[in-house]
Amino acid sequence: MHTKRLTITYVALAAALLGLFALNLFWGSVAISPRGVVQALLGRGQDELAANILLQLRLPRAVMVVLLGAALSVAGYLLQTFFANPIAGPFVMGISSGAKLVVALTMVVFLNHGLLTNSLTLILAAFAGSMAAMAFVLSVARRVHRMSILVICGVMIGYICSAVTDIVVAFAQDSNIVNLHNWSMGSFSGMTWANVGAAACVVLPALAAAFLDAFWPLYRAGPRSGYLDEYRRRQALTGQRVLVTPRRGTPRAAQVQGIDDECKLVVRFDGERRPAALNSGEVSVRLL
Repeated sequence: MHTKRLTITYVALAAALLGLFALNLFWGSVAISPRGVVQALLGRGQDELAANILLQLRLPRAVMVVLLGAALSVAGYLLQTFFANPIAGPFVMGISSGAKLVVALTMVVFLNHGLLTNSLTLILAAFAGSMAAMAFVLSVARRVHRMSILVICGVMIGYICSAVTDIVVAFAQDSNIVNLHNWSMGSFSGMTWANVGAAACVVLPALAAAFLDAFWPLYRAGPRSGYLDEYRRRQALTGQRVLVTPRRGTPRAAQVQGIDDECKLVVRFDGERRPAALNSGEVSVRLL
């Protein structure tokens, strides 16, 4: 039943993607009929203007949207897998804010010295900022034992980077503010086949590598943090029979149901219907 539901969902999403992709080719300030689109794609169109609009404007833009959308979705999925948390993402972990901060500093410094910033410079700046924020989160992950604290640290670094960015913008020139705003909002207008080719050279190998079997043990291993090590140890107990011994009280047999969001072991004691979450500081657990 679960597999059938997933299959239906994926088929519906794929159909929606194809439908939106087709609508992006049909609709616009200049309407092109479905027949005209097909003829232009096959090189048999008689309307040169419609063919240029389709092949040089709309089609590169649509392909770029699909490429970058796939990259963003897979990046979020890998972060969730890496940190073993469904809410982990580039915004929650402060990665996007770190990228924006370094881009803002780069724009201000370059333009104040009369230097122009090209796309490659901004891409490298964003990459450096995101890696710096990620390095901070990973360093914190080695010292915390609760995922809630790790997520809070990610939110904290995001707010810090956003605050510093606002300070930089407050003292920047109007042209710098406009450039940063346009960059942060993003746009697919003006996409060319050269842009699509450059994005494909980065995105497609990364997507292929993301799903190689050799890399999945690394994703599942995640950072070597106290929380994740303990998370995996307790996750391995799921379905096992254990003996729970409180500090003060009688040992009781139970079956492990899983773990909750606070990394607490959830068990169901013999003779009880409702499961209970165990505090590791108050009880000890051993296999039966």
